[in-house]
Amino acid sequence: MQQDYLFWASKRIENVCQLVDLKGVEREWELDKGIPRMSSFPVNATMRMDDKRPNNTLLADNLFNTCGLIVVSERLKKYLSSQNLVEVEYLPLTIIDHKGRVASTNYFIVHPTNPVNCLNVDQSDPTWSSIDKTRIKELKRFVLDESKLTNSRGMFRPKNYYVATLIKRALAESIDMEGFTGIRWFELNQFAQL
Repeated sequence: MQQDYLFWASKRIENVCQLVDLKGVEREWELDKGIPRMSSFPVNATMRMDDKRPNNTLLADNLFNTCGLIVVSERLKKYLSSQNLVEVEYLPLTIIDHKGRVASTNYFIVHPTNPVNCLNVDQSDPTWSSIDKTRIKELKRFVLDESKLTNSRGMFRPKNYYVATLIKRALAESIDMEGFTGIRWFELNQFAQL
């Protein structure tokens, strides 16, 4: 049976940059946990192109980064905004190139807030963090309890397992139809491939 949700992931494309080092953001951990940041997010937040890939300088609509964030172009941000997603923030981000120059000021972190308690924890077989007892470090499998979801959440993170972002299948399909670059979707049963 096909599920209504997919995992959002980055598609690596030849010569497209990969980002590292979120700078200028205090309490960065709040982004992981889905704590709202719109009112306190700095205007000078940056991420830098990975120096290990000096030839990768192109920009896509969705950029892979080592921080596990969703980083999107202004064009994709406008499209997502037009979908009236609830509890999703768009935080401004400047991309810095390999030489320390501004490559673009037109990127955003898509930040789903208030994670949803929708994971079937017992069936997912989690390993909990020894440092933060409220965080799942890894799962053997990803089992979603869709009965805990409301139809209003088009994009969200599961509570306690913040590395995954889920999106409604219909929204993912509409994003594909618009031709945005750098995104790929995984079915929930493809969890091991993330």
